[in-house]
Amino acid sequence: MKKNHFITVMAIVMAAAAFSGCGDSRENSREEKTTAVKNSSVVSVHNEKTEETADSSKGLSDLVDEIEIGVELPSGTPTETGECGEDGYNVIYELYDNNTVVIKGSGRMKDYSHVETLRFSPLHGNIKIRKAIILPGVTSVGSAFFADTSVDEVYLPDGITDIYQAFISCNCLKKVEIPDSVTTIGESAFSGCSHLTELTIPDSVTTIEDYAFSHCYKLTELTIPDSVTEIGEDVFTDCDALTVYSSVESPAYKAAKDCHVKFDDGTHNEDL
Repeated sequence: MKKNHFITVMAIVMAAAAFSGCGDSRENSREEKTTAVKNSSVVSVHNEKTEETADSSKGLSDLVDEIEIGVELPSGTPTETGECGEDGYNVIYELYDNNTVVIKGSGRMKDYSHVETLRFSPLHGNIKIRKAIILPGVTSVGSAFFADTSVDEVYLPDGITDIYQAFISCNCLKKVEIPDSVTTIGESAFSGCSHLTELTIPDSVTTIEDYAFSHCYKLTELTIPDSVTEIGEDVFTDCDALTVYSSVESPAYKAAKDCHVKFDDGTHNEDL
């Protein structure tokens, strides 16, 4: 089962690399996706349902007055809006013409698929998005919501506890900070993030699941805190530039050894 899953992940990552690429043209795909979104149940946030949930009747300027998120929010009217919540309009997304997507609401996001035969995210194939801002109140990042987009910066709020396939196939992602509320970095969370060069894992994390960082070709350093007591299989597969920093008593040592990446316990650097 593990072998079959690994082959599937490899096929997905290779297909994503061929299909997307940071800056490659995919306008036809995006236009088809936009048309599908407009013709589906994903409708404008000005729907009457919107006023009942997600605080979507408030403008972003109102939200800025209420919370501190550490990043400037876009102004003006969004060019595209829709629901992306586990329960529908409990969470919505807003796309702005400065290539930023803002996600706001309350509770969990909907999970999507990075496999064509299943359910694509409404943003799938969007090569214009550069920045994603998830506002406080949202408690999860939808699986594969950003897959095959060109997003390179993501801002996550406190309150998110798990990241499961959140950034799979985000091959342009360069900057993301994991909040202290996260306890689990789930299966394939960052798999295929081929432009990710650095990442900090907070002390709140206790579990790192299978393939979490696989195919992160440019990731150079990763410190695994003592709080992490469980690490899955093939976590660092194809992370050729990576050095893992942790103690030899940590499960990170075996994970690094199994994937043949460098390991440093603070006293010596070992090429495994």
